[in-house]
Amino acid sequence: MVRHHVMVALGILSLGVLLYPQAPDSRSLPVLKRGIEELQLGKTLEEIQEALKKSPYFNYRGPRDVSFLPLRSEPVIDTEGMRYLQRGIFQFQEGRLVTIILYVNPKYLDYPTLFQHFSSRYGSP
Repeated sequence: MVRHHVMVALGILSLGVLLYPQAPDSRSLPVLKRGIEELQLGKTLEEIQEALKKSPYFNYRGPRDVSFLPLRSEPVIDTEGMRYLQRGIFQFQEGRLVTIILYVNPKYLDYPTLFQHFSSRYGSP
């Protein structure tokens, strides 16, 4: 269970690196991305829905992928991913995207590869 959560966290961080590779700068740490392409933290539900429709990484099916948290009326988008991603969950608070959870596809991305990539980019843990 813990390994699964670690893989999800590493998968989230790796997407920015995989989609927007940058040469490491020895003077400072690389800037973390706020999302993937148009799927950026802080955007509204409508903006994220439009971005998901265009995204090659998700199979967004429209309103049937949108639900609400049990105790609050905050929307959550839970959509199927494609290729490197199995699934994407986008959580909103006060009308803005605050959380992106990505489940990586172990057929394409595995823990040792992600660990090696992050270690070379950010240094040993």
